[in-house]
Amino acid sequence: MTRPTRTETAVATRTALLAAASALFMKEGFAHTTINAIVREAGFTRGAFYAHFTSKDDVLVCLVTALADEATPRLLKLIAACTTGDQVIAAVSGWVAERSKSQDVALLILEAARIGGRATGDLPALLAARWVEVGEAITAFFPDRDETLRPDEIVAIVVGLTYGPVGSGLTGHDAERLASVALRAVLGRARTHSV
Repeated sequence: MTRPTRTETAVATRTALLAAASALFMKEGFAHTTINAIVREAGFTRGAFYAHFTSKDDVLVCLVTALADEATPRLLKLIAACTTGDQVIAAVSGWVAERSKSQDVALLILEAARIGGRATGDLPALLAARWVEVGEAITAFFPDRDETLRPDEIVAIVVGLTYGPVGSGLTGHDAERLASVALRAVLGRARTHSV
Protein backbone atom coordinates (compact mmCIF):
# COMPACT_ATOMS: atom_id res chain seq x y z
CA MET A 1 0.00 0.00 0.00
CA THR A 2 1.41 3.35 -0.98
CA ARG A 3 1.41 6.32 1.33
CA PRO A 4 -0.62 9.35 0.30
CA THR A 5 1.35 12.20 -1.21
CA ARG A 6 1.61 15.57 0.52
CA THR A 7 -0.91 16.97 -1.93
CA GLU A 8 -3.37 14.13 -1.27
CA THR A 9 -2.98 14.61 2.47
CA ALA A 10 -3.51 18.36 2.17
CA VAL A 11 -6.65 17.86 0.06
CA ALA A 12 -7.99 15.32 2.57
CA THR A 13 -7.31 17.66 5.49
CA ARG A 14 -8.96 20.63 3.78
CA THR A 15 -11.96 18.49 2.80
CA ALA A 16 -12.37 17.20 6.36
CA LEU A 17 -12.15 20.73 7.79
CA LEU A 18 -14.76 21.99 5.30
CA ALA A 19 -17.08 19.07 6.05
CA ALA A 20 -16.75 19.62 9.80
CA ALA A 21 -17.35 23.36 9.44
CA SER A 22 -20.39 22.81 7.21
CA ALA A 23 -21.92 20.34 9.67
CA LEU A 24 -21.31 22.67 12.60
CA PHE A 25 -22.61 25.74 10.76
CA MET A 26 -25.84 23.83 10.04
CA LYS A 27 -26.15 22.53 13.60
CA GLU A 28 -24.88 25.43 15.71
CA GLY A 29 -25.03 28.37 13.31
CA PHE A 30 -22.08 30.31 11.98
CA ALA A 31 -21.83 32.72 14.91
CA HIS A 32 -21.77 29.94 17.51
CA THR A 33 -19.26 27.75 15.70
CA THR A 34 -15.67 28.30 16.77
CA ILE A 35 -12.46 27.39 15.01
CA ASN A 36 -11.68 25.12 17.97
CA ALA A 37 -14.96 23.28 17.43
CA ILE A 38 -14.20 22.87 13.72
CA VAL A 39 -10.75 21.38 14.30
CA ARG A 40 -12.02 19.18 17.12
CA GLU A 41 -14.85 17.88 14.88
CA ALA A 42 -12.43 17.24 12.01
CA GLY A 43 -9.75 15.71 14.24
CA PHE A 44 -7.03 18.24 13.43
CA THR A 45 -5.16 21.09 15.11
CA ARG A 46 -5.53 24.85 14.81
CA GLY A 47 -2.27 24.77 12.87
CA ALA A 48 -3.86 22.52 10.27
CA PHE A 49 -6.81 24.91 10.09
CA TYR A 50 -4.59 27.95 9.50
CA ALA A 51 -2.55 26.05 6.92
CA HIS A 52 -5.72 26.02 4.77
CA PHE A 53 -7.83 28.99 5.87
CA THR A 54 -7.27 32.49 7.17
CA SER A 55 -10.45 32.66 9.26
CA LYS A 56 -13.85 31.17 9.89
CA ASP A 57 -15.22 33.67 7.33
CA ASP A 58 -12.78 32.23 4.80
CA VAL A 59 -14.22 28.75 5.43
CA LEU A 60 -17.74 30.04 4.79
CA VAL A 61 -16.68 31.66 1.53
CA CYS A 62 -14.98 28.41 0.47
CA LEU A 63 -18.15 26.43 1.26
CA VAL A 64 -20.40 28.77 -0.72
CA THR A 65 -17.89 28.81 -3.60
CA ALA A 66 -17.75 25.01 -3.64
CA LEU A 67 -21.54 24.81 -3.74
CA ALA A 68 -21.68 27.27 -6.64
CA ASP A 69 -18.88 25.40 -8.41
CA GLU A 70 -20.86 22.17 -8.09
CA ALA A 71 -24.25 23.58 -9.08
CA THR A 72 -23.24 25.69 -12.08
CA PRO A 73 -21.85 22.95 -14.36
CA ARG A 74 -24.69 20.65 -13.40
CA LEU A 75 -27.31 23.22 -14.37
CA LEU A 76 -25.43 24.12 -17.56
CA LYS A 77 -25.35 20.42 -18.51
CA LEU A 78 -29.12 20.16 -18.01
CA ILE A 79 -29.68 23.23 -20.20
CA ALA A 80 -27.25 22.02 -22.88
CA ALA A 81 -29.26 18.81 -23.25
CA CYS A 82 -32.35 20.83 -24.21
CA THR A 83 -33.47 21.70 -27.72
CA THR A 84 -36.45 23.95 -26.95
CA GLY A 85 -37.33 26.68 -24.52
CA ASP A 86 -40.04 24.49 -23.00
CA GLN A 87 -37.42 21.84 -22.26
CA VAL A 88 -35.18 24.46 -20.63
CA ILE A 89 -38.01 25.61 -18.38
CA ALA A 90 -38.78 21.99 -17.44
CA ALA A 91 -35.10 21.21 -16.77
CA VAL A 92 -34.51 24.29 -14.64
CA SER A 93 -37.79 23.81 -12.78
CA GLY A 94 -36.85 20.18 -12.06
CA TRP A 95 -33.49 21.35 -10.73
CA VAL A 96 -35.34 23.81 -8.47
CA ALA A 97 -37.58 21.02 -7.15
CA GLU A 98 -34.59 18.83 -6.34
CA ARG A 99 -32.45 21.56 -4.78
CA SER A 100 -35.26 23.12 -2.74
CA LYS A 101 -35.56 19.93 -0.68
CA SER A 102 -32.46 20.96 1.29
CA GLN A 103 -32.06 24.46 2.59
CA ASP A 104 -28.43 24.01 3.70
CA VAL A 105 -27.23 26.19 0.82
CA ALA A 106 -29.71 28.91 1.77
CA LEU A 107 -28.49 28.89 5.35
CA LEU A 108 -24.86 29.19 4.27
CA ILE A 109 -25.62 32.03 1.85
CA LEU A 110 -27.69 33.85 4.49
CA GLU A 111 -24.84 33.48 6.97
CA ALA A 112 -22.42 34.85 4.37
CA ALA A 113 -24.70 37.81 3.69
CA ARG A 114 -25.18 38.44 7.39
CA ILE A 115 -21.50 38.50 8.31
CA GLY A 116 -20.49 40.60 5.31
CA GLY A 117 -17.03 42.01 5.70
CA ARG A 118 -13.85 41.58 3.72
CA ALA A 119 -13.91 37.79 3.63
CA THR A 120 -17.31 37.67 1.96
CA GLY A 121 -16.81 40.70 -0.26
CA ASP A 122 -16.02 38.53 -3.28
CA LEU A 123 -19.21 36.46 -3.04
CA PRO A 124 -21.48 38.79 -5.03
CA ALA A 125 -19.05 38.87 -7.96
CA LEU A 126 -18.42 35.13 -7.70
CA LEU A 127 -22.13 34.31 -7.75
CA ALA A 128 -22.94 36.93 -10.39
CA ALA A 129 -20.35 35.46 -12.80
CA ARG A 130 -21.89 32.00 -12.47
CA TRP A 131 -25.42 33.40 -12.71
CA VAL A 132 -24.56 35.28 -15.90
CA GLU A 133 -23.17 32.08 -17.43
CA VAL A 134 -26.30 30.08 -16.57
CA GLY A 135 -28.60 32.97 -17.50
CA GLU A 136 -26.99 33.31 -20.92
CA ALA A 137 -27.45 29.58 -21.52
CA ILE A 138 -31.14 29.95 -20.64
CA THR A 139 -31.75 33.14 -22.62
CA ALA A 140 -30.25 31.62 -25.78
CA PHE A 141 -33.58 29.79 -26.06
CA PHE A 142 -35.58 33.01 -25.65
CA PRO A 143 -34.36 35.59 -28.17
CA ASP A 144 -37.66 37.52 -28.01
CA ARG A 145 -37.59 38.02 -24.26
CA ASP A 146 -37.61 41.43 -22.62
CA GLU A 147 -34.00 42.58 -23.00
CA THR A 148 -34.20 44.75 -19.89
CA LEU A 149 -34.15 41.58 -17.79
CA ARG A 150 -30.50 40.58 -17.49
CA PRO A 151 -29.41 36.91 -17.57
CA ASP A 152 -28.14 37.08 -13.97
CA GLU A 153 -31.52 38.46 -12.84
CA ILE A 154 -33.29 35.45 -14.35
CA VAL A 155 -31.05 33.14 -12.35
CA ALA A 156 -31.51 35.31 -9.24
CA ILE A 157 -35.25 34.65 -9.53
CA VAL A 158 -34.61 30.90 -9.87
CA VAL A 159 -32.23 30.87 -6.90
CA GLY A 160 -34.66 32.92 -4.83
CA LEU A 161 -37.41 30.39 -5.49
CA THR A 162 -35.05 27.48 -4.85
CA TYR A 163 -33.56 28.57 -1.56
CA GLY A 164 -36.13 30.95 -0.13
CA PRO A 165 -38.94 30.13 2.30
CA VAL A 166 -41.33 29.53 -0.61
CA GLY A 167 -39.02 26.95 -2.20
CA SER A 168 -38.53 25.20 1.12
CA GLY A 169 -42.23 24.40 1.25
CA LEU A 170 -42.80 26.63 4.26
CA THR A 171 -45.66 28.41 2.51
CA GLY A 172 -47.19 25.26 1.02
CA HIS A 173 -46.28 26.18 -2.55
CA ASP A 174 -44.59 23.85 -5.00
CA ALA A 175 -41.15 25.24 -5.92
CA GLU A 176 -41.03 23.42 -9.26
CA ARG A 177 -44.37 24.86 -10.38
CA LEU A 178 -43.49 28.35 -9.21
CA ALA A 179 -40.16 28.23 -11.05
CA SER A 180 -41.90 27.10 -14.22
CA VAL A 181 -44.55 29.84 -13.97
CA ALA A 182 -41.95 32.51 -13.17
CA LEU A 183 -39.66 31.50 -16.03
CA ARG A 184 -42.54 31.46 -18.50
CA ALA A 185 -43.64 34.88 -17.29
CA VAL A 186 -40.23 36.55 -17.43
CA LEU A 187 -39.01 34.85 -20.59
CA GLY A 188 -42.19 35.60 -22.47
CA ARG A 189 -43.53 34.55 -25.78
CA ALA A 190 -40.52 32.64 -27.15
CA ARG A 191 -41.14 29.46 -25.14
CA THR A 192 -40.91 27.09 -28.06
CA HIS A 193 -37.80 28.48 -29.76
CA SER A 194 -35.22 25.79 -30.61
CA VAL A 195 -31.48 26.23 -30.46
